[in-house]
Amino acid sequence: MSRGRIGDVANDAGLTEYEDYLQREWLMFAGDAARQAEALRGLEALDCRSVLDVGTGAGQEMIPFAARGATCVGVDISLASGSFGSRLFKRHHPALPAYFTTASAENLPFPAAAFDLVLCRVTIPYTDNRAALGEMSRVLRPGGVLLLKTHHPRYYTRK
Repeated sequence: MSRGRIGDVANDAGLTEYEDYLQREWLMFAGDAARQAEALRGLEALDCRSVLDVGTGAGQEMIPFAARGATCVGVDISLASGSFGSRLFKRHHPALPAYFTTASAENLPFPAAAFDLVLCRVTIPYTDNRAALGEMSRVLRPGGVLLLKTHHPRYYTRK
């Protein structure tokens, strides 16, 4: 992915405020190799062929896993997120196996033990934690990994 292509997307006209936010987040992650490497840190030994990103937004957290050959599925309660994320992947990484669907974290539409890795970045505070974690656990294969990221505590004290 070239810097020019990233810049081209950043200048897209006609984006909604939400799409603009999603795009800025996606481009910030997509353009930062160190951040992508950090996403993989500690997971090198995991046989990771399938990834679920809960609360995916535009799906940028899936990039390093899809680039390593994992089939990635992003799920978000917002249909707009997945549609926009799909467009970003098609534009920047058309060969990567990244797919999107709409559902809540509390009711994931996947069979039990379907994923090797479940990602959930800063979404858990906005869910029924018990139900969402139960669903993530259900769809995670035995021996799989849940990568749960939350905001720093200062974020919540400022709110």
